[in-house]
Amino acid sequence: MKTKTVLISPLNWGLGHASRCIPIINDLVQDGFEIIIVGNGESLRFLQSNFSDLKSEKISGLDINYSNIDSAQTLKLGFQIPKIIKSIQSEKKDLKALIEKHQPELIVSDNRYGFYNSNVKSVIITHQINPIFPVLNKQFKRQIHLWLNCFDEVWIPDNETINLSGALSVVPESLKLKTNFIGIKSHLEPSEFSNEIERQNDVLLILSGPEPQRSKLKTLVSKAVSGLKIIIVGESGSSQTVNSKKLIELINDSKFIITRSGYSSIMDLFEIKDRVIFIATPGLTEQEYLAERLKTKLGYKVIAQSNINEKSLNKMLRF
Repeated sequence: MKTKTVLISPLNWGLGHASRCIPIINDLVQDGFEIIIVGNGESLRFLQSNFSDLKSEKISGLDINYSNIDSAQTLKLGFQIPKIIKSIQSEKKDLKALIEKHQPELIVSDNRYGFYNSNVKSVIITHQINPIFPVLNKQFKRQIHLWLNCFDEVWIPDNETINLSGALSVVPESLKLKTNFIGIKSHLEPSEFSNEIERQNDVLLILSGPEPQRSKLKTLVSKAVSGLKIIIVGESGSSQTVNSKKLIELINDSKFIITRSGYSSIMDLFEIKDRVIFIATPGLTEQEYLAERLKTKLGYKVIAQSNINEKSLNKMLRF
């Protein structure tokens, strides 16, 4: 009997889309599927470091840049919309060639809106059913829903009861028949978080997302905690990729973790509430919404990037 093949491809926009694919890949492998990882850039390298035994294919991808000026973030991203549209068209073309080569029975996309094919069952993983846009909100949402309707199924990585994603995962009538909540998906096993070891590091700073905001956060936090022992992962240009196993070790060996309020980071760390500080990328409405929700509704530690200084951060770290 021929093994069924699955193509799975996360968006290369930080590591969150790739990291939440890890438990899904593990489940599919356990069910006997042959998995081929498809992607580009940092997210592809991350999955390759976690699944060195699986086949992979490189395709073209989106290269988004953030603004160094916090108030100009919306404008900066707006100018890159043509690039996003072009990337979606490239995904369709690349996927067509991969289908001819591998003959898959299932296609799984994580937020790649062009990674589907009408002749092969296609699924998209996303919590951004009801995204928040600072301008033209209704028009952009309508377009997102049109793209999502191109897929046979929409998998939402959230638990309906816990509802980490809040209003972002509210499902419109047009998508209800094809939408499934698949539970919180993290590449880190909560059972592996330890409360019993003596931690060697004061702070673990997990950097992610496009530049220049990645390096900007590194500079701000490093200066604010200069007297403490800090470990930094995710620096731009680093030749080392920290896989899931290594990241668990670093988390367990650190008293506090500082990271962006990206949705996948929240899924990874929501179990260790007292040791995490979330910081939204300025101008990214989704991260700002999630950060405010974490703070006001769920009682997590959150600080605005503009408020980071030695006094404010050390107060949160209780040093």
